[in-house]
Amino acid sequence: MTYLERHVEAQKLKTGHATKRRLERNIPASWKARNAGSIEGWEIEALHQRIGKTKPYEANRLLEILRTMYRHAPRWMYLDAGASNPTDGIKKFREQKRKRWVTPEELPALATAIDGETNIYVRAALWTYLLTGIRKTELLQARWENVDWSRGTLKLPDTKSGEEQVVTLSAAALAILQSVPRLDKNPYILPGRVSKKHLVNIDKAWRRVRKRAGVEDVRLHDLRRTVGSWLTQDGVDL
Repeated sequence: MTYLERHVEAQKLKTGHATKRRLERNIPASWKARNAGSIEGWEIEALHQRIGKTKPYEANRLLEILRTMYRHAPRWMYLDAGASNPTDGIKKFREQKRKRWVTPEELPALATAIDGETNIYVRAALWTYLLTGIRKTELLQARWENVDWSRGTLKLPDTKSGEEQVVTLSAAALAILQSVPRLDKNPYILPGRVSKKHLVNIDKAWRRVRKRAGVEDVRLHDLRRTVGSWLTQDGVDL
């Protein structure tokens, strides 16, 4: 798809994989054989409304993608210069920001559930995620060469902001990393099933864990919020 090649991949956007999956999930098959200019605003609005009945956040992110696609379409010769953007005027759904984190009372059950995972790398991923607040993608792509054991830090050379970041590791986080077996010729701390590749998915494992822990409303991303919440309560300057 032109949008993915000329915009997402060309700019090396971190959201590339998520954008591709979102388009694959939501774009009607009948649209794929049509010219961009033949898809009218009412059709896009109807799709947005249909998805938004149960998934307003998903509907809004898709609308943002389509809006950007049509903004670039004339430059890529898919629309005439000066053509109107069919997404103009379509209002987003109101989004309510959730404020959920793991409470100290919930932590014992969560810890037991995480330790119940059979894959040591999945266990390490979930614990490190909880203990550091590192973004999921950045954690899964972390390499052994970027761990500084003497200083107790982990360097993240390729972050969402595009800037290098150094994360301080607590004693608990260091202990988790020290317990992780290294695989020969695999540079990643959390190796996946494919040789020389990193772990790619901990979402399914997290769904199992939160069900066992009785915290099914806690999303994986909420663990990052948990770290911030605990640090704030302890008076740490974020």
